[in-house]
Amino acid sequence: LVFGGGSHGMMGAAADGAIEEKGYVLGVIPKFFLEAGSEISCDNCTEYIYTDTMRERKRELEENSNAFIVTPGGIGTLAEFVSAVEEYRASGGNKRIILFNYDGYYDGFIKWMKDNIETR
Repeated sequence: LVFGGGSHGMMGAAADGAIEEKGYVLGVIPKFFLEAGSEISCDNCTEYIYTDTMRERKRELEENSNAFIVTPGGIGTLAEFVSAVEEYRASGGNKRIILFNYDGYYDGFIKWMKDNIETR
């Protein structure tokens, strides 16, 4: 599992499950999250990559992943999703991107994307 290194939400639960099953878990965390004394970082990852910026974090996530599953999250999750889609389109699409629309979380966003595509 390659993920943003958080301990909360769906990705935190996924990391906990992978760790519990002795899976490899790579957390990619901006240093400023740690410097701010944030409680959001996962404690038991197999390996960590610490970045200086969010842009570097997205690049590391993209380079170290074979596919992307986007779970419900905030603006950072949305930014990472859009970045992955942009990279997918630019590179000819060699990695799968799955938008996990749990309980209709992304319904509004999906409608916006469809509306955007249809108006072009």
